[in-house]
Amino acid sequence: MAAFDESWWDDRTVHYGQFDTSGLVLDGTTYTAWMRWRLVDELLRRYYTDIGLEPGFGLMGTELYQVALISPTCRRAPRYFGRLCGTGIHPGSDTETFQPLDGLPLPSAGLADRDVHEGTWATWSEYRQEAIRVLGLSAAGVVGHEGCFHRRGKALTPLMFRVALLLRTNGGYELSFADDWMLTVAGWADSQHRDELKEIADLIRRAGGTIAPGPPRFIGVRSEVYGWVALGSDGWVATPVGPIDAAGLWRGGANEAEIANAIHTICMA
Repeated sequence: MAAFDESWWDDRTVHYGQFDTSGLVLDGTTYTAWMRWRLVDELLRRYYTDIGLEPGFGLMGTELYQVALISPTCRRAPRYFGRLCGTGIHPGSDTETFQPLDGLPLPSAGLADRDVHEGTWATWSEYRQEAIRVLGLSAAGVVGHEGCFHRRGKALTPLMFRVALLLRTNGGYELSFADDWMLTVAGWADSQHRDELKEIADLIRRAGGTIAPGPPRFIGVRSEVYGWVALGSDGWVATPVGPIDAAGLWRGGANEAEIANAIHTICMA
């Protein structure tokens, strides 16, 4: 069973024969976290190149509970589409919860239909199509993305999300219930995660990288053993022992699991 194939995902998201979004991961229902991560993964692979859709971890509360769906690197139409919470999918302007994103002004996409609350689905495709419908993603396309990062060959956000997820979950087999072990890193102040983001920023600088002003370009992932690593959306990775060229490993034929293992092994050396 290869990482990220259908059976791999099913093993982590099927609950008593159904796809279940009820319950909170902080209460021990780990499948709800995997449901969100699986949805993020599939939406990234379907919509990242076209409209720049990506997740924002820790921007609207704890990473295990709230995930913002945004298109911050899109120059043509940067937008906020909604959020995935512990039990549902919430499109729309989301004014109160939206405040932590003020450092990166993103207008609401205005494509929302209605919330999806906790429930069960017989098939994964049924749940995925419901998410796409309520978020309005099938109607989100616009023209004129020639200058957008998400259309460039070096834009590896979907790959780096998978690598980050494997690092966050010990290769996909163990979920830490600690809050905010995966954070989106950008060049604006974040009062909720100021200390963590400072650690990640220092790590990036020590590895020879920079955090440019504007849209986020890194995902920070924490380890109990070696602390933070920062995965750039272009495949450059900052670790406590220096930079790693994940993009080079990928183009050399390594898969997501091999890249995550290489990062882990180097950090543990």
